[in-house]
Amino acid sequence: MTMYMLPSALALVASVILLGTFFYGRKSSSSFYNLILVFACMSACELLGFLRFFEQSSLEGLLRVYYVTVIIAIAFSARYVGQVTGNRLKNIPAVIFGFALVISAIVLFTNLIIAGSESIGYMVTAIKGEHYMAFRVYSLLGILASCSMLFIGYFKPAADTIKQQSQYCAMAFSPIIFTSIGVLALMMLGIKVNATVVMPLAMIAFSVMAYRGEHVFRSAEENVQRGNQDKKLASLKIQETFDQFSDGDINYRDAVSDIEKIMVLYKYNQNEGNASSTAKQMGMPRSSLYSIFNRLMIETGS
Repeated sequence: MTMYMLPSALALVASVILLGTFFYGRKSSSSFYNLILVFACMSACELLGFLRFFEQSSLEGLLRVYYVTVIIAIAFSARYVGQVTGNRLKNIPAVIFGFALVISAIVLFTNLIIAGSESIGYMVTAIKGEHYMAFRVYSLLGILASCSMLFIGYFKPAADTIKQQSQYCAMAFSPIIFTSIGVLALMMLGIKVNATVVMPLAMIAFSVMAYRGEHVFRSAEENVQRGNQDKKLASLKIQETFDQFSDGDINYRDAVSDIEKIMVLYKYNQNEGNASSTAKQMGMPRSSLYSIFNRLMIETGS
């Protein structure tokens, strides 16, 4: 029993830990945390399923809820991929969410997709209803939609960062995608299979890689935003200096000196105080840069 429950338990713990980072201020996208929350619900359903199975309790209701979490997870996955890839196909996540709500309602309140449950040794699986194919088609379309957005994000990115994010996201999703396709393929061949042992491991792999990617690219975005703010501030200072010169408040020599100082300090701060990199970007020897520092009375701390 413990062996079967271990993957789901580990996946639930991993999801709870990642959700905990949200409350401690680690910056990740809301769609990422929403997806992790759905994964946590899936893992909780799996654990409850194992416990109730070994208690020989009825599992049909819990099985329906589990299917709903899978359906919602596919929709949130598409939403997350859409956000990572820059939402080039904006309508796809919304369409998938619409189908998810309809299919979820059918799963919960009718026997058209799930007609009951049956044991497969260590767990239960669904007895397929007349329209179980609708769930398979929805799952495949959801996977294809996410793959399409990742493909466009990588080969036709709106920015270089989106290409890198798409590549990282594809790597993170690959365990879930391959596991899902494998399970669907076995089910189509008529083989009774339950994904509650394999899928949690794929979810853990995704969670770790995606969280790492979120942290890396969020930090990169913050650096870009900080750089843009510094650029705007330097531009405003130059404009202010020119206005003072135009109004006759300062003379030509002081105006040129102040503008030169603003430009040099901008480059120096942009390179995090590295004089060699600053001199290289400004197209001069390091000694010339230090001469400018001395002439403009810039303190470098070195």
